[in-house]
Amino acid sequence: MPIKESGKVETVLLVKNPLPFLELLEWLPDSPEILPLTVHFMKKHNLLPNDAIILSTCKKYGISALASHDTDFSRPCQAEDTHLLSTVEEFTRYKANLSSS
Repeated sequence: MPIKESGKVETVLLVKNPLPFLELLEWLPDSPEILPLTVHFMKKHNLLPNDAIILSTCKKYGISALASHDTDFSRPCQAEDTHLLSTVEEFTRYKANLSSS
């Protein structure tokens, strides 16, 4: 059973603190340009707002790949020329292709 459904998120976070990893990430600023694009992607791809915001942010900042297990991104990412990386293997291949370019 996934940890969310089992109610064990807090327990897992006590064992595996995500802060050191999260501190490595580069945080992007909000941009008013993202909102119209978000609504556009909601309509065009039937996305919920949170997913549309993620895809809009990728497009706004030229992020060419999105790592997610969320299958709702499959068609929108393909249509918007954004690589959806759903497995470690896909991520590894994508990273290797970037390195060899």
